[in-house]
Amino acid sequence: MKIIALTGGIAAGKTTVAKLFRECGAALIDADVLARAAVAEGTPGHVAVLAEFGADIIGADGELDRRKLGTVVFASAAKRRALEAIVHPEVKRLFALRAAELKQREVPVCVYEIPLLVESGQQHNFDGVVVVVADKETRLRRLIIERGLSAEMAAQRLAAQVSDEARIAIANWVVPTDVNIAQTRQQVQQIWQQITAAPYMSARGVN
Repeated sequence: MKIIALTGGIAAGKTTVAKLFRECGAALIDADVLARAAVAEGTPGHVAVLAEFGADIIGADGELDRRKLGTVVFASAAKRRALEAIVHPEVKRLFALRAAELKQREVPVCVYEIPLLVESGQQHNFDGVVVVVADKETRLRRLIIERGLSAEMAAQRLAAQVSDEARIAIANWVVPTDVNIAQTRQQVQQIWQQITAAPYMSARGVN
């Protein structure tokens, strides 16, 4: 099974591109979904986050209030690192379990949507890296209009992340989403053809 990492900055359009890969036939794993599972109520991760950040970040349903938590960690690099130290090991474990299930089912290609690929230094673990990009103005607009963030919070979240240049430096393919969806779909289809061809050059060598 080929495992392709899909990454990009916040509001770059990763989820849209992931869906286009699913249309092509890829199985999808989403690191954000795994991260939520890692800190769900009743898990050791939930207990650890509560101890680190306090009860104020717990919602009425007993689960973490991701918006409140996001406000805290995007304002402090130290708090962000503390959260990552809790969440990342469990996300890696859950990913390995899910990937093993897919491999056992003989799924040919898995696309792993992983926003913090560059930050975690995991790019060499995959058979290729797709980086999704959009210009700053487009991403700010998406954060404000689609996610309801203030302009200040949106700018803060963009500033807290690594640059697109750092992501592009590890990319096998780059997909812009500040174009029309037909263009993005066409590029994803072209990448899919390259991924499913054998052999091809990958982040781990020649397959």
